[in-house]
Amino acid sequence: MTEKQKNCLYCSHDLKGVVPIVEDGGDFLAIEDNGTIIFGTDGAVADYERLLNFCPMCGRELNKD
Repeated sequence: MTEKQKNCLYCSHDLKGVVPIVEDGGDFLAIEDNGTIIFGTDGAVADYERLLNFCPMCGRELNKD
C-alpha cells in the first residue's frame, strides 16, 4: 500500500470515520467502511449504493479478506 493509500481521507476509516468525497447542502457522496460508495440528496438517506472494488480517490483495493 502506498503512502497516499494509507492516508486517504476517503477510504481509511480507521483513522477518521466517513469523510464525504462531495458534500453540498443535503447532497453527499461518500465511501462507507464496507467499501460501498453512497450518494444521497437529503443528507441522511442514501439514494444510490454500489459496492466498490477500489477507492476512486486513491486506488486502494477495498473489501480484501
